Amino acid sequence: MRGPGGDRPVATTLQSAKTGESLTEASLGALQILRTEPLVTLSLIDKSHAGLTEALHSVPAHAEPKKALHLLRSKWNVEKTGAGGLASILAMLRQSAPDHCLLYLAHHDHEASVVARLGIPSITVNDGVFTDTSIWRPMSQSSGGLVHHTAVYNARPERSQRHELAGQIPSLLLIFGGSASADRDDDLERIRSILPQATFANHSIGDGVYKRLEHDVTNRLYNSVSVGLALSDEDGGMPSSNGYLAAGLPIVSTEPMDGRGRYYGFPFVQIVKDDPLAIAAAVNELANRNLDRTRIREAFMQVQDFDRHSVLGALNRAGRALLETETLFNDVTPLVHAMARISKMTDDLVKVQNRIARSDPEASASAKA
Repeated sequence: MRGPGGDRPVATTLQSAKTGESLTEASLGALQILRTEPLVTLSLIDKSHAGLTEALHSVPAHAEPKKALHLLRSKWNVEKTGAGGLASILAMLRQSAPDHCLLYLAHHDHEASVVARLGIPSITVNDGVFTDTSIWRPMSQSSGGLVHHTAVYNARPERSQRHELAGQIPSLLLIFGGSASADRDDDLERIRSILPQATFANHSIGDGVYKRLEHDVTNRLYNSVSVGLALSDEDGGMPSSNGYLAAGLPIVSTEPMDGRGRYYGFPFVQIVKDDPLAIAAAVNELANRNLDRTRIREAFMQVQDFDRHSVLGALNRAGRALLETETLFNDVTPLVHAMARISKMTDDLVKVQNRIARSDPEASASAKA
């Protein structure tokens, strides 16, 4: 953990004055402490619960500080699914810590306005703010012996990701991640039936068995293709889309209904209708242009720098208004690192869920219920 300025460490434990219980970062689960005085946390909201609610109930130390600001981020597109479920979760959070302040981190401006109408302060924080450009980058020795593909689609193997729209791309690489269903036979067989020409990267690298790919492996794969695909119509922000751009890939996307469109105002991104032939044509056009990957990356990073500066200002204004604190952060490093830790914890949970599903499907279904 780092201090408000991102340049010195602060305590990574929170101790209860009542019980003396001390919590390390590892025991906080999906709740990340950004600073302790005043307490500022970051946590995710699922469609049915919030990690913060569980933390406040299970560990009284979280609710004890007189001043606290909890930053909240949803895993889904609130605008598309409606705000009813979110309203219920936020109401429970208010009951758990009535004296604490909540600040919702929206994927895009319209979502921020939806949440604000629920009475919760909100700022826009696009997923691109969290993209680690030290991981996603062009490589001088790009493919390292990997087979070249024209396009890559990195998305969960779910119907909402609309893999069928890539059906007319003959040279297609698929990467699956971010879902406990990523190695379920029914999901994979469905995609194999609609995309028989595609290479399944997780299975190719795993010798025929699904294998979750580390970021460095995924980045190498990005450097072995010409174009990235973004075909979902309901992602909160599609982090893989930002990874494409940071790695220097041009993008073909369907009309973005979420935050990913923030970084699409460039000639190396084509937005097309929901038609496999139109998508394939756009892929071929971008692939044949032999675009400079470094320039694509630089264009993305210019917008990212602007957004990070804006988010930093918004967070510090919120600190002054809600906590009467002059400066919460001097840079966004604590926020970016905290989100990376949450993502890692989520990946680890998915691995466990996948192992349970393979060994005991009935227990897996019971656990999810």
